[in-house]
Amino acid sequence: TLELSPIPLYFQEELDYLHAHPENQELLLTLWIKGTDEADHKIEIELLRDYPITITQISVSNLTISANPSTLSPGDKSTITVQALDANGNPVKNATIYLSVSSGTLENTSLVTDESGYASTVFTAGSTIGTVEIVAISGSAEAQIEVEVISGQPSTLTITANPSTLSPGEGSIISVQVLDSNGVPVSDAEVTLTTSGGALGETSLTTDTSGYATTTLDTTGTSSGDEITVTAASGGAVGSVVIQVQ
Repeated sequence: TLELSPIPLYFQEELDYLHAHPENQELLLTLWIKGTDEADHKIEIELLRDYPITITQISVSNLTISANPSTLSPGDKSTITVQALDANGNPVKNATIYLSVSSGTLENTSLVTDESGYASTVFTAGSTIGTVEIVAISGSAEAQIEVEVISGQPSTLTITANPSTLSPGEGSIISVQVLDSNGVPVSDAEVTLTTSGGALGETSLTTDTSGYATTTLDTTGTSSGDEITVTAASGGAVGSVVIQVQ
């Protein structure tokens, strides 16, 4: 006689095949049992009886999500990684995960997990400064993570004067804009101004959310034919503009 204890049989390859070919309703599986009897004789038995096989789809019960890095500047990128787990904490393969973001962009918004239950995409920060929430959903499981988008470092600076040609005693509006290395405006950047003539309304400014800061230049005390150079600096970024006095 041959006795077999009830043991679960797992057919992962067959399950994967059924997922990839939903038009197939059943598969023919053959099971061989090899071993030795009590006298240590080798035996090989082919089971010819029909055994019911139940293929159960493992559902996602929990999601974990991470961002690397979690603090970045506008235009920078972060790798978003999600892992799908079942009720026992085991990785779930081939699970579909949907992602959404409150600001910025995602390279992919629909992912499929690998053998270890992982899937990843890339988040690119937009120009909005502040907290960005990224949400991952798979079935009833959901996970969120927050990414902080902060102002970049000053890289380039533009400065203009309006008007740039005027008579002695007249005034001009001096405008400065500070941008980071990605060309995104830098907010809350400290700007220092100097002038070769006339008088500036302010010599220390702070940029707004569009990266702009403004002040005035008073040309009282200048003479016709003078050239006034106003220079602005923020971090390592420097720019200047020339005003002609006629």
